[in-house]
Amino acid sequence: MSFALKLKELRETKGYTQRDLAKRLNVSVSSVGMWESTSQIPTAKKLIEIASLFNVSVDTLLDVSDITTEEYSSGLRATKKVSITPIEEDMLEVFRKIGEKDGEERQRLLISMAEGMLKG
Repeated sequence: MSFALKLKELRETKGYTQRDLAKRLNVSVSSVGMWESTSQIPTAKKLIEIASLFNVSVDTLLDVSDITTEEYSSGLRATKKVSITPIEEDMLEVFRKIGEKDGEERQRLLISMAEGMLKG
């Protein structure tokens, strides 16, 4: 069974709407829709969150029983490249540098500033 079908099945079994799942995972409803329509696979980090939410393994989500380790690894690398935009990569790089230079407190300050921009 594909990831898209497995995710939809797990979501419906729990009685979640796409909106419910999106809120629980802190993603947009459109992301959940894309995951369920097979047009996109979540990042490795999100896959772990989804697996935890539904109390299944990532292998179960991805149905990796029939694929090789090499196919599995290359698929996760490709997912990471697809799910983050170039500007997001730039922002992440700057964010990490701030953490290395000034620590987590400064990173949290940056997050607060960005959240303030969303509100105002």
